[in-house]
Amino acid sequence: MREQIRAIARALDTTGEPRLEESTKRWLSTYGDGSEEFTVLVRLPVDPGPMDAVAEAFAEAGWQVERYEDRGMPRVRASSDGYLADARALDSGLLIKGTAPGVWVARWTRPERAVTPSTVRPGYEICRECDGWGTCEACEGLGFLNGRQCPMCGIGTVCADCGGSGQLPVS
Repeated sequence: MREQIRAIARALDTTGEPRLEESTKRWLSTYGDGSEEFTVLVRLPVDPGPMDAVAEAFAEAGWQVERYEDRGMPRVRASSDGYLADARALDSGLLIKGTAPGVWVARWTRPERAVTPSTVRPGYEICRECDGWGTCEACEGLGFLNGRQCPMCGIGTVCADCGGSGQLPVS
């Protein structure tokens, strides 16, 4: 996507190599899934006119193109193989934003057990509330249960009884 957006920008502005701003956003859902989304921004000091040249440049590169207006301003939305691009005119020129589809990079896994029967300190016993895990038994430390804030720990994620140590002094 980076190279395609760069090629489209070069086709619209032949004065030099376009500058790209790149960013990656990381997300962790309330279900414990993690994803990353890659974005490219290009600002061109050109007058896009009625945005016809922008739409044509995307179409020639094989993107599906849609023209629309947002608050009275003409825009171009393009898509190709799950990649999305949006172009709009600014006072200073043209802004093109390309976004890659989100990539799932992680699945929540419960942290390792805080203590086991063989690692509990002398004078301590395994916490009965969390069974030595040190995390909330209901959400397993994620802080969310079925996409909602955990009703047991209230997003505290550690066991309320042992404070996350997995063990309590023998009473």
